[in-house]
Amino acid sequence: MYPEAVRSLTFVEAGVPGLGESLAAANPLTGGSWHFGFNMVPDLPEFLLAGRERGYLEFMFRRDAVGLYVTEAIDDAAVDVYARALAAPGAVRATMGYYRALPIDIADNRELCATGRLRVPTLVVGARHGVGLGWLDTVQEAVADVSARWVEECGHYVPEERPAELARLLTEMWQEVESRDGHE
Repeated sequence: MYPEAVRSLTFVEAGVPGLGESLAAANPLTGGSWHFGFNMVPDLPEFLLAGRERGYLEFMFRRDAVGLYVTEAIDDAAVDVYARALAAPGAVRATMGYYRALPIDIADNRELCATGRLRVPTLVVGARHGVGLGWLDTVQEAVADVSARWVEECGHYVPEERPAELARLLTEMWQEVESRDGHE
């Protein structure tokens, strides 16, 4: 809505809901993972996850990390941090709010993109064993200047599994943006 305020974008294992050709991209509500529907049910996740936040996160992290259920992919200390955050008052409701907003987001994204594509350098980072570049077309529909990079031997949680590689990709992107804008 405010393109003048955006210098660059980066999508990590993500896309723009409602855009693109694939069923999951066009409507993650009908083509995405089971957790989209679960997370959207009013009040049920809050009820079922109360006091079980760590178990939910362990399942999700281990399911989507390289070497399914391998404990080394995301260490216990990191899971503890996420579990404490998710156990905070209102945190599960806020987390599920992201998914509950998807129907409105899909409509808004389609309406906004009908007026033209955003023109800022954009990076899509996909993990070889995660979503990958499966939603690349959604970003290309929304943005005119898109590049894509793979992260090898990585599952869906790139910041946790390959933080140094993600930091390198982000740094390269920001350096490119700075050089385009004439800044050093």
